[in-house]
Amino acid sequence: MEIQVSKKEDIPIYKQIVEAVIEGIRNGQLVSGEKLPGERELAISLETSRGTITKAYHELANMEVVTLVKGKGCFVSREKEFLSLSRKDKAVHMIQNNINALLELGFSLSEIRIFSEIVLMEREKNYDMIQIGIIDCNREALHAIHCQIGTIRDLSISMYLLDHIKDRDLISEILNKDIIITTYRHYEDVLRTIPDIEDKLIRVAMSPSKKTLIEIGRIGKQQKVGILYDSKNFLGVIERELQLADMVLHEDIAMKIDEDNRDEIAGFIKNKELVILPPLTFFDTAYRRFLMMKLNNKPYIEFHYLIERGNFLYLEEKIRHFMVIR
Repeated sequence: MEIQVSKKEDIPIYKQIVEAVIEGIRNGQLVSGEKLPGERELAISLETSRGTITKAYHELANMEVVTLVKGKGCFVSREKEFLSLSRKDKAVHMIQNNINALLELGFSLSEIRIFSEIVLMEREKNYDMIQIGIIDCNREALHAIHCQIGTIRDLSISMYLLDHIKDRDLISEILNKDIIITTYRHYEDVLRTIPDIEDKLIRVAMSPSKKTLIEIGRIGKQQKVGILYDSKNFLGVIERELQLADMVLHEDIAMKIDEDNRDEIAGFIKNKELVILPPLTFFDTAYRRFLMMKLNNKPYIEFHYLIERGNFLYLEEKIRHFMVIR
């Protein structure tokens, strides 16, 4: 049987695949034991990502419509009589199978009840939440994107450093996100590491806020400026803006933020006339208090790095659209 989907429909591709397989079983085109196309083969055929096929096959497996056999593939496991049951009867059947499996593992009925209640409580907390993943090379940019999209309701947001996403567990976690956000600079890097997320990966351009640029433009040419930073990439962004403002970067202009070098940070701030640092919301409460105490009314600039307006409107539209079709 040939599985077909339409990219013009509002229904997600993986859901179309699920429905196509179920319909194929109902009408007799697919029979128990028949092997479905391999994930890579079907992804090429449908011109979609392999992650989409994986998601569809796992949903079918959760419904017990197919069986996933490691190293061999995906096989039809249910006759059409099962599919003709009412939704209620299907649900009862699936719950009974799960209970039997847990009993075989040695759990009592009371333990199974407790486990079920815990899982349901967790699910209720995340009900209808859109799962968002943010990937970038530095913590400051992750924080900036998180703060900006955090203004949109019903999002569950996770942040990942680019250097860490090669971890298998993290890749599996990222594949389960609804939308992944990264910057233009790292779009290709992310795809090389996790090619199966292409259909859910959105790239955005970042730039300093207008307020930040105005404040940098007002810095006196002779002022002794200091920069506090967490990542060198973010430091590079700040230094570039200072150079564009015709400022000369002296040798001791920057210091990396670290919990273990508070004395050095205090001395660094004391010897500067103005300090540029990430938004104060970037720091935990205790470190923020430490910085404010050491700044002691000294002028400072919070360097706000934002998704450019056009990109943010596009991203917001994508998220809203996903909420509607979900």
